[in-house]
Amino acid sequence: MKKLFFLFLVTSLFVGSSANAQEFVGANVKNSIYSHTASLLLFNMTDIVYERNIAQIKNTDINISAGAGVFSSYFFGPDLLLHFPVAAHAVFNTASAHHTEVALGMQNLVEMKKATDIYVPAPLAYVGYRYQKPAGGFLFKIGVNTFLVSMSLGYSF
Repeated sequence: MKKLFFLFLVTSLFVGSSANAQEFVGANVKNSIYSHTASLLLFNMTDIVYERNIAQIKNTDINISAGAGVFSSYFFGPDLLLHFPVAAHAVFNTASAHHTEVALGMQNLVEMKKATDIYVPAPLAYVGYRYQKPAGGFLFKIGVNTFLVSMSLGYSF
């Protein structure tokens, strides 16, 4: 009886996953790559970011992203810091080209002179507007990123 229940459970998971995957394939694009720039007075940040759609719940896309770039600040002196952000995004109103987006994640800053000095991971939060057609193509984002004003330009496919 236990084997039959286990077989039923595994089969249900695979059938359910296949049905969801088939619904999801034509819904929206899955990949985005963009240049992200954020600045506010004495802080500047520039990244290249890859974003991947991992789920769709009703009219909301759930994405994850990872990037690499540089961060500079008056407080750290003239040296640049390597910047590695990782975040989870919720993109609302996916039926339209105009979206509201929120993201939460972490970012590591590493001093370029000494690769062994890793700073404590800092929180990453983003709220903004996103222009992205459901079929893909040009991507534009503007918003507030952990107290910095940010803008992104890229491509969705």
